[in-house]
Order: sequence, then structure tokens, then C-alpha cells
Amino acid sequence: MCVNRRSSSFVCADQFLDKAEEIGLVHTVSNVVKGVGYACNCCGCSCGILRGINDYGIENSVAQANYFAVIDPDERLGCGTCVLRCQVHAISYEDGVSVVDRKRCIGCGLCVTGCPSNVAKLQRRPDAEIVHPPADFAVWGRKRLLNRGLI
Repeated sequence: MCVNRRSSSFVCADQFLDKAEEIGLVHTVSNVVKGVGYACNCCGCSCGILRGINDYGIENSVAQANYFAVIDPDERLGCGTCVLRCQVHAISYEDGVSVVDRKRCIGCGLCVTGCPSNVAKLQRRPDAEIVHPPADFAVWGRKRLLNRGLI
């Protein structure tokens, strides 16, 4: 799908998403099976969700995926690109190599797409940790109220 901007130029959604990823923005969507209500491309300094993770340690907030980053310990070069691209500070530089804090990782994959030596990968969480998205916003809303003890 392309969007007409100022009638003389078009920006296609895939080009926009590619550019957002290239500059290091996290793609997020409303994680429901039916009726996706939004798609965002966020940084860790402006996004309320990512700021919550960064400022308050809310590791399992709304931003969660069924994958986590892994950096091959035998091949990592310690260039630091993944540390710079991680919007939730889940990757640190220790003893000359990059290390992933799995508890903080939201599985966005920015470390993977930005890795110049292809040593960063996304790994699927074990079956016991897989998060199944709710059917729609109504189910999601009821679950949130229930988790907060409001129903």
C-alpha cells in the first residue's frame, strides 16, 4: 500500500517500515488476532511503552514477543552495534563482547537486522513461555481488568 504525500510523491508502507527499522525504531502493533488497531515505530526515549521498560523496569509490559535475542558467544566480535540499536537496553558490552539480558529483551530484532557480522539471531521462546495473543480488543480488555482485580 502506498500513501500519497503532497500529491507528487508516494511512500509505500514497506519502504516506510524498512526505513524505520534501518534507523533503529521498534515495530509494535496491537497484539490481537483480529482487529489490529495500531502499528507504531518507536524509540526508547519517546515511546510510553518502551520508556516504561527503560525507566521503571517493566520487563513484561505490553511490548513482548515470542522470541528473544541471542548473540553467538563464539562468533561475536564486540563491535557494539547491537548495544547501540537496542531500545530497551537489553544488550550490554561486557569484557569486550555483547551480552543479552533475556529478561529485558522484547524480541524486536533490531540487533539482528543491524548486526554487520550476522552473529545476532532471534530464538523462539520455549513452549512454556509462548504468549498467545487475545482474540480481539474486548478479550484483551477483560483480561487486563481481571489481572488488575477490577472484575
